Amino acid sequence: MSTLENEIYAALIEFIEKNQNSIYRLAYSYVKSQDTALDMVQESIYKAIKAYEKIEDQSNVKSWFYKILVNTCLDELRRSNRIVTVPPEDIPDQAVDSLSSKAEHMVLHKALEELDTETKTVIVLRYFEDMKLAEIAGVLEENINSVKSRLYRGLRSLKFQMREGDSGDAE
Repeated sequence: MSTLENEIYAALIEFIEKNQNSIYRLAYSYVKSQDTALDMVQESIYKAIKAYEKIEDQSNVKSWFYKILVNTCLDELRRSNRIVTVPPEDIPDQAVDSLSSKAEHMVLHKALEELDTETKTVIVLRYFEDMKLAEIAGVLEENINSVKSRLYRGLRSLKFQMREGDSGDAE
């Protein structure tokens, strides 16, 4: 193993160790099950370690790993042919984001579930995983303009859906 391969391997392991909560949270956002999310994380780590020599630069570790994780989760959803919505009160503590109340979380959760998978992926990676648009484009293997378009279209849709949720509660 060359020095560069050792450095990349070490960077991959360090990334996984430092970001295990974010990795789990992202997997959970797709599969909506603690056990399945843990399985997806484990499978993604296995795939990443098995193929780490494909990483050309240490700075690409995050987007490379998230690409594996997202694809693993999407494969699982296709394989099981299910998309499950989970009420916020059933989401484990480590998967709950920092929204101020469960009511807001429920509205956001419902609105996110209404989005198509590709749009939801862009929004989750951008705002929950704090990835740059260029990194997201790499993860999804799309050009950056497609990612931007999907992000802005998704945000407009979320804004509209959340407004509807607020007005629907008032009636």
